[in-house]
This record gives sequence, C-alpha cells and structure tokens, in this order.
Amino acid sequence: MEFTELEKKLESLRAEEEVTYNMLRERGLFIETVQNIYNGREYKISSLFKYLDCLMYVIEINGTIVGNMVSFGEVLRNHRKALGYSLIKIQSELNWTARQVLAIEKGRGYTRSSLLKYTSIVSADYKLISVFDLDSETRENLFKSPND
Repeated sequence: MEFTELEKKLESLRAEEEVTYNMLRERGLFIETVQNIYNGREYKISSLFKYLDCLMYVIEINGTIVGNMVSFGEVLRNHRKALGYSLIKIQSELNWTARQVLAIEKGRGYTRSSLLKYTSIVSADYKLISVFDLDSETRENLFKSPND
C-alpha cells in the first residue's frame, strides 16, 4: 500500500482498537497531530511511530517489519543501495544535502513531506501489522533496546 493509504487506514484502526483521543493525549499525542496523519497534512514521523505504538501496530516496509524510526531508516537506506543509488546520486536527484538524506536514513527527526519526497525516488511498499500477529521472537526483537 502507498504511504497515503497507510495514513488513512489508521483512522479506522483506531476505531476498531477502541483507542480514544483521551488515551492518545495521555501518551503525548495531540488530536491535531492525529488528524494531520489522517488527512495527509504535515507532521513529524516520530509522531506516526508514537501513534502506531498506541495502536499496537508496526509497519512492514518492503517486506521488513519495523517498529521505530531507526529501523525504518535502515530499511530505506538498504533499499536505496539495492536500487543502485549512491548517497551523492540521491542527493542530486532530490536536490538535498547529505544531512537531509541521512536524517531519514538514520531515523533522525524528519517530516511527512521529506519522507514522501525521498520515497518518490526510493520507492516503498507499506503494510500495517498488529503486534499481536507477530510471533513472539519477532515481537521481542522488534522492541529490544539496541543496548540489550
């Protein structure tokens, strides 16, 4: 599914999972941010991952399950390389600095519009998966701290 489809699907998942706006607010998500996600407006991708965590969902991107921005960026970087794009080539195509590309690929604060611009060149296919549909080993590894 496209990224915009993923955003729209989250609204129905919130209702299915019976997650209220009050519950989201308690987890540090503002209603406006959640509505920005549904409506395809600008927001920080860290908010998307916080929202997914509240819903107990993860993203599968290009066949790899990710639960945070760092692993998300790693998958995108690996996919860029597999497509034959060097860092210099992607910078040129996007008219970005290395810092902008690396912000995405290292999972450092970036926005929806930056992600969409990046994935206009480095294509990505998304799928939403409930953490309860993952086997226990995948679930454990997904949420393990890098220092464990």
